[in-house]
Amino acid sequence: MHQPAAQEPVEISVLKGSREACYKARDRFFACIQSSGLEYTSEVTVPSRCSRTRRAYEDACRNSWVHHFDLLKDKETKHYQRLALVKQLKEKAAAKAAAEGKSAE
Repeated sequence: MHQPAAQEPVEISVLKGSREACYKARDRFFACIQSSGLEYTSEVTVPSRCSRTRRAYEDACRNSWVHHFDLLKDKETKHYQRLALVKQLKEKAAAKAAAEGKSAE
């Protein structure tokens, strides 16, 4: 029967350093998207000026992390877009009600 190879312990500082590098690359990528006047969603096309930061992000992070962070950012962006739409609809409804109240007087 095949015995699995013993894994050497990984230094905690190496893992921490990798995580920090990933977070920094992720933050730089999302900052680039935002500075381009866009909000990140899964449908957004990455501007050419951010393609280098995207590659650095993908190189610094595990694929599963990139996928996870992209989904989180997508959900966050869509949540704030929905909140803005609800606020806009409430303001329209309030303005309409105020206008109807004035015309009834």
